[in-house]
Amino acid sequence: MNWAINSFEQPVALVPQAKALCAICKANLRAHCGDVLTWHWHHEGKDCDPWSEPETKWHQEWKSKFPEAFTEKVKGSHRADILTANGLAIEFQHSSISFAEIQERENFWGGIVWVFDARDWFDNFDLRLRPQDFSFRWKHPRQSMFAIERPLFLDAGSEIFQITFLGRGIPCGGVGRFIPYPYFVRSMMTSKPEKAKVAKI
Repeated sequence: MNWAINSFEQPVALVPQAKALCAICKANLRAHCGDVLTWHWHHEGKDCDPWSEPETKWHQEWKSKFPEAFTEKVKGSHRADILTANGLAIEFQHSSISFAEIQERENFWGGIVWVFDARDWFDNFDLRLRPQDFSFRWKHPRQSMFAIERPLFLDAGSEIFQITFLGRGIPCGGVGRFIPYPYFVRSMMTSKPEKAKVAKI
């Protein structure tokens, strides 16, 4: 977690040895400000958001690309990595996730965009340039992604790859396009929540 509050629900600075409260459950948080992991707030007990996953440097770097006012916004019992003024939730996913978890989060947020950390496995894509985009063949797809119905993006390491069509076979084929990081951030901040689906067969 990047931010926390005090008993007056005011933001508390993340500094060594600081203590604060969780904006969702009001439980005690402790500042973790070491030399190895990125500085963050940590529940003294179990995290109250069952969808939370350990924060990585990748998560932190992505959140830092967006205005702080829209990071880790709370809705009900969950925190969105990013929740824009237009109500669009952006989920940065580093670890594996199941079919059921994907469907649960899409149903909860409604307008949601997925960004997966694909830096270690994007080389598995066999890309072919087309006039307006790329077609691809994915030999060993992450099958849980077949459950995704909302816009899907992969962080390829230097650019974002948006999947506009995803087959369900194994190996699977698809279509996508590369997007520069700054353009992605700007477009997400101005986009309205939509329930457009990733095309599939």
